[in-house]
Amino acid sequence: MMKKMLALLCAVLLLCPCAMAEETPAARYEAATLLMLAGDYAGAAEAFAALTGYMDAPQMAIYCRGLAFAEAGDHDVAVAAFTALGDFKDSAVQAAWHTGMGAWMKAEAALARGTLADLEAAQSLLATAEAAFAALPYLPDAPVRLESCRSLLAQVNVALPALRRAHEYDDVGVMHGEYIAVKRDGQWGVMRLDGELVVPCEWDDVDAIGDGMAIVSSYELDSRGRRDGICYGAVDLQGHVIVPCEMQMAYFIADWLDRFVLAVDEQGEMHLYDAHGRLVAVDTEEITYMNGEVRRVQIAPARYLQWYDQGWVLADDAGNILYVDEAVHGYYVAESGNLWLATREDTWLFGLLSADGEMLLPVAYERNTYELFRVQDYEYAVLTGPDGVTAAYAADGRMCFVSSWEDLIYTGGGRFIVDDGELYGVVDAQGQPVVPCMYDEIDTAVGGFFIAVNELEEDDLVYVLNRDGRVLLTVTGDEADAWSSCNATEEHFAWVTDGMLHIIDQQGEEVW
Repeated sequence: MMKKMLALLCAVLLLCPCAMAEETPAARYEAATLLMLAGDYAGAAEAFAALTGYMDAPQMAIYCRGLAFAEAGDHDVAVAAFTALGDFKDSAVQAAWHTGMGAWMKAEAALARGTLADLEAAQSLLATAEAAFAALPYLPDAPVRLESCRSLLAQVNVALPALRRAHEYDDVGVMHGEYIAVKRDGQWGVMRLDGELVVPCEWDDVDAIGDGMAIVSSYELDSRGRRDGICYGAVDLQGHVIVPCEMQMAYFIADWLDRFVLAVDEQGEMHLYDAHGRLVAVDTEEITYMNGEVRRVQIAPARYLQWYDQGWVLADDAGNILYVDEAVHGYYVAESGNLWLATREDTWLFGLLSADGEMLLPVAYERNTYELFRVQDYEYAVLTGPDGVTAAYAADGRMCFVSSWEDLIYTGGGRFIVDDGELYGVVDAQGQPVVPCMYDEIDTAVGGFFIAVNELEEDDLVYVLNRDGRVLLTVTGDEADAWSSCNATEEHFAWVTDGMLHIIDQQGEEVW
């Protein structure tokens, strides 16, 4: 109530025409002081600032701005203001206090987030806050704040060793959705992105992760360090073995059919397993049936890829064949259900088939084969037509843009790496720049992130960029060499440096 009354009185003094007519610098200074005492720090700062050159009004203006920023919770700016005032009034005490408060508040926020980087930051922040509050024992709140800092710091010091151990990995491998292959003490397992190790690190390799399961392998190393006696199997993502690790070969049928494992035993017999480890088909020549019915995979509403004697065909709900071509060797399924067709004559040729069986692009285009080795969404492809024109095509058959670059590579997520003959950049699905051609190299981390390199005389600079071209990480070549490995999905980038696993999202926030 007293603050409100003081503020009202100050307002009357400042705004009343009679008062304005007679007020002196001393009266205005007193009115500004009353505003400060009433807690209107912003108003006081403005009033003091208007008294340029009068007594200590300029310093008081800065002092009140510091109080205003502190009241708003911006302790860093408050500290800067009080520090700039040196020994003016109690500025040194205010600077120390708000240094502690700012560090303490940041530490609490970091602890709430709970990642390794956050806890390590909190440890440092709490040490700063503890030192600040310990130096102010005469302030009423300082002992309480000091005790809070010490309590939080004790919690951090207990939690950090276990969290660091949870982050200690030698390498990262394949990623799929919320799962990542990780290596510890020379053996591989699978970790969920929240940090839970769902498949123990007890395999010589994790070769692939699919829909609910992972393909694993075991082997010995010969005298030259080469794999010897390799055998394959599969585990579900709870760590249970669903295909014994004694097969000559095991793989997902296709990247769009990663809930079935095709395994070949020592006698060359083929076995088809589902994600529960059920053996659903056995055939010495080719897997053609599951449970006595023609196998089919839904790729769009009422549209399926089915396996007949002649190979994959496109069929509807009733089993009517909408398209078949024995010359087609491969299908790449876009999200829409449309199919990129691949056939091999003298060279690989590609076309596009709609989910209704309509030929959108004839099987007459050459495709950038480098793309075929990348995990991508098949929503776009770079094709060179019979006329020799190279362009980007969408999965609905549209030509998006003609290439004017020496090289054009689709990387997934509607992004293309381009090469102008000297430098590399990234463009979107309309051919518009996302990353200007300014890097000596650009690669994709098999997902929604780019790794760019600028080669310098002394050392290289390595950048990790998100899909929008924003730089998330910058390291020198020496630091980059410390990365044992990195990998990514569309949403997460993972790497190991100095034996510690880190995972960030598209905004650069560390999620593990």
